[in-house]
Amino acid sequence: MRLGEVLGLNWDQVDLKERVITILHSKNGKVRKIPINSILLKALTALRYNCKSEFVFVCDKTGGPVHKFQHAWLNALKRSGIPRCRFHDLRHTFASHLVAGGVDLVTVKELLGHSDINMTFRYAHSAPESKRSAVAILEGRLGATIGNRVSYAVPV
Repeated sequence: MRLGEVLGLNWDQVDLKERVITILHSKNGKVRKIPINSILLKALTALRYNCKSEFVFVCDKTGGPVHKFQHAWLNALKRSGIPRCRFHDLRHTFASHLVAGGVDLVTVKELLGHSDINMTFRYAHSAPESKRSAVAILEGRLGATIGNRVSYAVPV
């Protein structure tokens, strides 16, 4: 999710039973549904149990939605040993991990909320191992090397 989508998230957009978050006002103006995995479900369930606000992320001082979290973000980076990272970098990391895991680009596009697949290409970076695995698939599909001779499996 984009930072603004996270900070403005209301509990009425979160369906813990169906395990989906609905973004009503996305950057491209379209409604987007984001599935909730088991890790996020556990975190959101704990937040919901203790939260009395309509907002998912609440400022302790005001009781209203969190608007800025720069101080907490920088502390988290320091504790984790990550020297530099913007919140938005997490979207790139998300996309790259999905692609490396074999998720198709159309699904990544929809999860990120992009209206154009070209934007998704800018986010999803493939790892060298993914490229190596991709070309290794050809070994099984096209043939195997036997001595100095190559035997090709040709469909009949």
